[in-house]
Amino acid sequence: MGREPPSARETRFRENEVLRAVAEADAFRGPFGFQCECTRDCPELVMVDRVDVSAVRPNPERLVVRPGHPTEEARVVLRRDGYLIVELLR
Repeated sequence: MGREPPSARETRFRENEVLRAVAEADAFRGPFGFQCECTRDCPELVMVDRVDVSAVRPNPERLVVRPGHPTEEARVVLRRDGYLIVELLR
C-alpha cells in the first residue's frame, strides 16, 4: 500500500526547512520569509529571525506562527514582533 500524501501543514514545514537551510547557507543575517505553521490551512508568511528558527527546530513540538493563529493545542513560548513560537501540547 502507498504512503498517504503529506498534509498541508507537513508540506509547509518541509518548505520552511528549505528556506531555513538557504538562509543559513547564505549566512543571511536578517529576517526571512517563513510560512506560518499553524494548524489551519494558512498561506500567510511571517518574517522570522534566523536565530529563532535555528533555536526552534531541534524541538519538533515547536512551531512558528502568526499572532492570533495558535490553537488550543499549543502554548506560546516566545513572542516576537510579527510572530510567535509555540509548543504543541501532547
